[in-house]
Amino acid sequence: MHHSSTKRRIGKAAALAFAAGTLTAAGALSAGSANAITPAHADFTAQAKSAGLSSANAKVLQTRVDGYLARYHGTQIAANKVSAKGMYVTVALPGEKYARTLPDTSEVHANDAWQDKCLNGSPVYSGWFCLYKGETFQGDVLSMYTCGDHAISGWYGNGSWVNDQTQNTVALLRSASGGYKFYTPGAYSSSYSFNWTPVDVVHPC
Repeated sequence: MHHSSTKRRIGKAAALAFAAGTLTAAGALSAGSANAITPAHADFTAQAKSAGLSSANAKVLQTRVDGYLARYHGTQIAANKVSAKGMYVTVALPGEKYARTLPDTSEVHANDAWQDKCLNGSPVYSGWFCLYKGETFQGDVLSMYTCGDHAISGWYGNGSWVNDQTQNTVALLRSASGGYKFYTPGAYSSSYSFNWTPVDVVHPC
């Protein structure tokens, strides 16, 4: 899958899925900072509701986002999006198969019209490596854009990935001990089904 026609086919399918979907996420950085983030939670709840979520589903989404915030020590920048060191997490809305981007409400990222960098159809070789919780690019998305080791947790069972980095760049997926190693084909490449269970660390480039 090293050619642009494959990329366009995947991008088109993802775009159709995004149009039918809704996204959720929000979270607290820590219990100690709860007072500081209460207003942000309120803002993100309103954003989730504007995307069509009920109050109950908005809470479900926020709980899932909180999990990623605790796991990756990032910052919540939208109801369904977390910015962490060298990567973003986009959470699929409750009841939806595919993650989609909601508007960014933070001042720092106000101009960041982030979309799925690996499946938006253009450009090929965008510089990103994307991990999906579900097969065929479904579920929550972990998108990486810097080199180096990125520890991941909570990714088990069959998911998928897209290597949309600089042409021919290879990503390494490995266990923490190094006993398991998998090298992806060079960009552009992808896998519709991949077992995340043995993977603890991703080195995208």
